[in-house]
Amino acid sequence: MVAKWLKAPFNMDGWRIDVANMTGRIRDEDMYLEVAQVIRKTMVEANPNTMMLGEYTGDAAYEVQGDGWQGAMTYSNFTKPVWRWFYNKNAKGDPGFMMWDGNYQGTGLELVTSYNQFIAGFPWHVRLHNMNPLDTHDIPRFKSFAIKGAQKVAAAMQFTFPGIPVIWAGDEFGLEGFNGEKSRTPLPWNNERPHDKSMLPIYQQLTKIRKENPALNDGSMRFVYASDEAIVYVRENAKQAVVVCVTRKKDANILIPKDAVPGLAKATNLFGGGQVVVEGSHLRLPGDALSANVWSLRSTRG
Repeated sequence: MVAKWLKAPFNMDGWRIDVANMTGRIRDEDMYLEVAQVIRKTMVEANPNTMMLGEYTGDAAYEVQGDGWQGAMTYSNFTKPVWRWFYNKNAKGDPGFMMWDGNYQGTGLELVTSYNQFIAGFPWHVRLHNMNPLDTHDIPRFKSFAIKGAQKVAAAMQFTFPGIPVIWAGDEFGLEGFNGEKSRTPLPWNNERPHDKSMLPIYQQLTKIRKENPALNDGSMRFVYASDEAIVYVRENAKQAVVVCVTRKKDANILIPKDAVPGLAKATNLFGGGQVVVEGSHLRLPGDALSANVWSLRSTRG
């Protein structure tokens, strides 16, 4: 069955294995690694240009190293840190297993620290294949537990962090859902339920930016600024650098050295419309509340 659906006439692109951390395990028997490797071997024989991803509800780095699962759908390194940064302390409802470490408000510095700690255990090629969801069918909608207006900024992070942006059906319509079951409501194709019509163009624009800018697919990542309310990072390959500045509340002091990203002052803004201002040996980036700006320029590598 693994091979069947990868071949014509189906030609699936790969498999996402549910509850991968429990696959091949029962009581004192543990064939986890063997099962993962056999599935991957079968996939390569059927169609080598396919991908195998595994779901983990916790930290996946200790087991997902690329020899079986090529990437993980996990919550620890992206979803939970982003939830914490944008968490609405007045939100009502039960966030399910996000309750323990997704339902308090943290700082941008804490997001960067948490992300780096949890992502460090993945080899780079696996990191590029990890799925980055804001939410899934098993947890509430991000929008329902985030401060108002945060979804646009969080989506920009989703599309510009290393890994695969995963859009749970309905996020692009701005749907609500205060628990896992209520987040599974059908898409409002015919306006059957209230939704935010402004979100779909945002997702379309971010998808286009992701597709047209190769540094967002294979580029390295480095953080160049982090405060309680703002984060700035760079994705870069041999030809292109993409700079992203995201904010929660207003931060009027987003200053980075000119040599942190040479040429940024003249870069093309792809998203957000914000301006970079030269101030002596530093660059001031736009710091309005709940803003996301993305710039593209030639690689800064020598």
